[in-house]
Amino acid sequence: NGVKKVTEIADSAFKDKPVTAIKFPSSISKIGALAFSGTNITRVEMPQSLKVVGESSFEGMEHLVTVVFKNTADPMTIGKGAFKSCVSLESIVIPDNVYVIGESAFEMNTRIREITLPETCTFIDNYAFKNCSKLNTINAPGVTTVKQEAFWRCRKLDYVNMPKLNKLSRRCFMSCGELNNLPVEN
Repeated sequence: NGVKKVTEIADSAFKDKPVTAIKFPSSISKIGALAFSGTNITRVEMPQSLKVVGESSFEGMEHLVTVVFKNTADPMTIGKGAFKSCVSLESIVIPDNVYVIGESAFEMNTRIREITLPETCTFIDNYAFKNCSKLNTINAPGVTTVKQEAFWRCRKLDYVNMPKLNKLSRRCFMSCGELNNLPVEN
């Protein structure tokens, strides 16, 4: 029939455009770098077909409140700075097929209070949640490695569940004034 399915949103496709809503087709597998950065979208529901959330693809979306991912069998990558500076983001559900939280992925999300990562997620990269000033709970049962400054200046952080954690890098929990314990195995 000659009709092609859209499988990718190009880099900077809607960057800084007055877009207020998006409904992804079920065929999307990749959202490119800066694709929706600076738009006015408030809620994003990712399609089950998604495999890559590109670098800074949703960065600086001041009105984004909720992000919902669907579980899939294929591994998904959340790229560097994907949701950085989404200052209204309050809720995000990370699906079971995410193994790594990318560098600065959620940095400077000042309203997010709780993060629950799936058992499959084993690695939190540099600055991933840096300056998430209201983050008070992190539940990451599968995480084994936390990189440099991943939770730096999460001043309200008071509960961390990472029972499999065995590698911490420099200043991971620096300036987390309310953190009193870090439960880890051995």
